[in-house]
Amino acid sequence: MSTAIVGALVLLMAKPKLLVAVDSYLPRWDGIARSLSELLPHMVRTFEIRLIIPDFPGERPAMDGVTYVALPLIPFLKSGDLRFPLVRSSMIRSQVGWADMVWTHTAAGIGGACIKQAHKLNKPIVSMVHSNEWVIYSKTLRFGKTLGMRAWLSIAKSRYNLANLIITPGEMTRKELLHAGIKPKIQVVPLGVSLQRFHPLPSQERLSHLERIGLPSELPIIGYLGRFAEEKSLNTLIAAHKILSRDCPTRLLLVGGTRSQLPRGRLLDTVIVKGPTTEPQLFFQAMDVFVLPSLTESFPLGILEAMACGIPPVTTPVGATTSYIIHAKNGYLFPPKKDGVLAETLRACLASSERRKKVGEEARRTVEKGFSWEGSARELVNILLNFV
Repeated sequence: MSTAIVGALVLLMAKPKLLVAVDSYLPRWDGIARSLSELLPHMVRTFEIRLIIPDFPGERPAMDGVTYVALPLIPFLKSGDLRFPLVRSSMIRSQVGWADMVWTHTAAGIGGACIKQAHKLNKPIVSMVHSNEWVIYSKTLRFGKTLGMRAWLSIAKSRYNLANLIITPGEMTRKELLHAGIKPKIQVVPLGVSLQRFHPLPSQERLSHLERIGLPSELPIIGYLGRFAEEKSLNTLIAAHKILSRDCPTRLLLVGGTRSQLPRGRLLDTVIVKGPTTEPQLFFQAMDVFVLPSLTESFPLGILEAMACGIPPVTTPVGATTSYIIHAKNGYLFPPKKDGVLAETLRACLASSERRKKVGEEARRTVEKGFSWEGSARELVNILLNFV
């Protein structure tokens, strides 16, 4: 039966009830939150959606067709920048009982509890693995990182192996999951970017744009946007900026956290720190170069969003980045933790505005060719409908 016929039949029937379970969502801004905020508006045409999430403090935007089920946070308990929800079995049982199927985005508190309850109730489970949680969570520990990673891998594996299907955004992560012993079928569905929201800024508007968002304009801006977490290796970027500043003055713009979350040590006066934002495009458009120095990623959205804005990305070869970035053509690659190499790469990138523009234009074309939220949502809807 064709996709069009399936879609028409779905519209004639009551919408399937989809419970989306995730342990991080707006106003805590990370890759999962950004993905869901883009995907769900397309998916509400097909599903009745409940989103069960931690009740992070701050303003959470309303979303037509999506009902929030927010669980209170456990007071004073946190790891890095992550807070933990109070997961009551009665609440999980009620929400999973309502659903026709469960779509999880972590194997942690809420996601893990929903997987186990759905398995008990024989409800279909599709788990989307955005990254290797056991690596990321263990890096937030002060002691026993290796032991913590092994313990969390064992927990995550036991939960994900209850799923009917695993979805992941990148081929590299699929291979890592197979190597870790994840048994269900694993399907790759790349994520996207909004080409309308993330677009190049005309050069004649740059000065007024910088002034509008409160950024100085006298020096080139090297930028990062994302969580200030250990696995992001921001110490590498900060060190590279110090090296570069000896003979090539630049500003370093870090968006997504606070100074207290950055590695210890004195920051240069040319470092600007901005908190999490719901309008990342404004900051990408202010950058001359975007840097992602991460040690681990699956499908980093910041790279695609910077590329869509015509900004050359400089990144470690993590996750899916090597599948679409060609060094010195539409971006630049450098080895993890090599601040000296990063500094030289940035120096070369900043040396020629004409070359930088050419790389940025090629980056934009790369995104235009194959990355859209509409396409990602359409593929995910077709997959999920198979389990209703």
